[in-house]
Amino acid sequence: MVFALLVIGFAAYIAFISFTPIWPPDLSAFYFAAWFYADGQLAEVYAAPVHFFSDLEAESWRALAGELGHPEADILPYLYPPLWVMVLAPFAKALPPFVFFKLVFVAHIAALGASIFLARRIMAPTKIPAALWALLCVLILSNSTIGILSLYHNQPQIFVSFLVLFSIERLRYGAPVSAGLILALAAALKVTPVLFVVLFVAQRQWRALGAMVCGLAAFGLISWLLVPTELHTAFFERLAQVQSVLPMMHINFSLQSLLGWFFATDQMQMLFAHEEAIVYQKAGWIKPVALAIMLIGMAWAWWVGHKLDDTDRYRVWVPLLFIVIYLTGPLSWGHYFLPLILLLPGLATLFSQTVAIVLFIAFALAWSSPVQETLKQLGQAEFYTVQWNVAVLVALFVCLMAAAYRLNRRSAEL
Repeated sequence: MVFALLVIGFAAYIAFISFTPIWPPDLSAFYFAAWFYADGQLAEVYAAPVHFFSDLEAESWRALAGELGHPEADILPYLYPPLWVMVLAPFAKALPPFVFFKLVFVAHIAALGASIFLARRIMAPTKIPAALWALLCVLILSNSTIGILSLYHNQPQIFVSFLVLFSIERLRYGAPVSAGLILALAAALKVTPVLFVVLFVAQRQWRALGAMVCGLAAFGLISWLLVPTELHTAFFERLAQVQSVLPMMHINFSLQSLLGWFFATDQMQMLFAHEEAIVYQKAGWIKPVALAIMLIGMAWAWWVGHKLDDTDRYRVWVPLLFIVIYLTGPLSWGHYFLPLILLLPGLATLFSQTVAIVLFIAFALAWSSPVQETLKQLGQAEFYTVQWNVAVLVALFVCLMAAAYRLNRRSAEL
C-alpha cells in the first residue's frame, strides 16, 4: 500500500504542476455561474449560446472574463443543478479564478487517487497488488485522451465518478445505507448517476434504494427551499435543450451521435457547424432507440451475471453499467468513461493472465492520445474518433459478456 501511495502521490504532483497553470474551460462554467449568483445576476447563471454547443459564449460571460483579467479565456456554459451554484457562490466571489481552480484541482486529484483504490476494491481486493494497480492506472490516465482531458478541464465529473465508485464499493462491502446516500449525492451533482440504482435493484439491496430516495428527496427539498425558482426552471429548460440536439464532436463517444450520423443525417436539420463540431436537431426516433438499447444491454447483463457469485458479479456488472449507461446517453463525453480506465486492470480477474495482458494493452492503446489524435486528423466530417470509440466500448462490452459466459460455464462444470 505504501508503494501505491507513492506512485499516486508522485503522479498527483506532476499533474498539479502540469495542469494548474492552464485555464480549465469546463470548471470555468462553475466559477462564472457561481460568480453571477453571488452578484445577484440570476438571469446570467444559465446564460448560453443559442444552440448551446456553438463556439460563441454569452456576451455577459465574455464581458466578465475581461473584467477578471482573462479576456481570451475559453468559457463553457453551466449545465448542472442550481444548488451547487449557491454552495460555490461565496468562494467564486471571494477568490480569483486561478486560486479557485487550484483548490478544486487538489480536491479532484485526491478524489481520483481515492478512485483508484476504490476500483481495485470493487474488482480485485487481493488478486492484484495495490502498487501494480496504481501504476497501471497512472500509466493509462497519463497517456489517454480520457485522462488528459479530464485533468485539462479540471472536470467535475472526476468527483462524480469518485462518488459513484464509492457508492458501489460501499454496497459491495455491506454498507447499503451509505451506498444509497453517496449515490444520491452523485445524482444531485449530475443527474445521470441515478441510473446506477439498477445495481441496487439487481442486488435486491432495498435499504440502499430507500436511502438513495430519501437522500435525493432531501437534496431536492433543500434546493427548493434555498434556491430561487427561476433557476430550477432555467436548469430544466437547458436540459431539454441539450437533449433535443445531436452534437457530432470528437470527444462525444455517443451511440446516439453514431446512429444519427449513419441513419438520419438526411432527416435532421443542421443547426450549425464549426471546426470542432457539427450539431443537428435530433431526429425523434434516436432517443427511444438508444433507451431501448440501454435497457436491452442492462437486461442482458443481468441475465448473464445474476448466477455468478457475488465477487464475480460485481467484476462483470460494474464496468458493464458504466459502458451501457454512458454510451447510450444523449451526451457521452470522454471523461464520463474515466472509471473504466481505473477498472481496466481488473480484466486480470476475469481472464487468464495472457489474455488479460493482451486486452489491457489493446484497450490502453485504443484510448491513447496518439491514436485518438491520429483518428481526429484523418478527416473532420467523418468524425472517426466517435466511430472508433463507440466500437472500442462495444468491444469491451462484448469481452465482459464473454467473461461472464465463461465464468457461468466453469461454475456449471464444478
